[in-house]
Amino acid sequence: MKMLLLLAFLLVQDPSFYCPSCKKDVPADEVKVMPCSEPHGDIIHKKNCSVLRHTKCRAEAEQKGPTRLTSEACGNVDMNAAAAFLASGGKELMKRFEAARDAKPAAALSAKDDVVAVAILGPSGNGADPLRAATARFSWDAEKRIVHVVITKVEWEKGPDVGTQDFTVVGFSANVGKIAAGDVKFIVWEETAKSAGPKAPVKETTKPKKVAEHAFTVK
Repeated sequence: MKMLLLLAFLLVQDPSFYCPSCKKDVPADEVKVMPCSEPHGDIIHKKNCSVLRHTKCRAEAEQKGPTRLTSEACGNVDMNAAAAFLASGGKELMKRFEAARDAKPAAALSAKDDVVAVAILGPSGNGADPLRAATARFSWDAEKRIVHVVITKVEWEKGPDVGTQDFTVVGFSANVGKIAAGDVKFIVWEETAKSAGPKAPVKETTKPKKVAEHAFTVK
């Protein structure tokens, strides 16, 4: 059984590092790219080589951080379901959207079950909708017990002239796996990728903005 965590929208956190020589975590401001004179890691050493090193002891630092999770599109609704959605006035699905927006878990979270993080952006009735081009990045920081979600939306100067007339629910999910009992935090961020059109290269991606932070308890 998989428990669902319904979230709203998006991550960025300062990287942390571990120094194997000092045998401790070190802050990012104590790590920088430095020239080296000996082989390191699995690469072939070359002249003028450089690597991230702990400035206090010059040992090669190991970057730490959240584990990237596989993001999958979810929530697609076929035409029969769309007809039922319209016939009901959209109440049933809108409950899902409200739960997503308010970051309310669909059920009690149990340490016995896999936890699935779900980001539902909302309904879309046209294939030309820029919401269809959104993407999501999920990650799990086991040490800090934080699920990070980054939603990248798009902004086009000129969108497609024609789009398919189909109804879908735009959303993404990622399986976090089993989480030991205790508090879990969700930090959500959002960014926008700007371009001239759907197939044009991205000109600019806005700085991610923190939009929500929620705490849950796994029992």
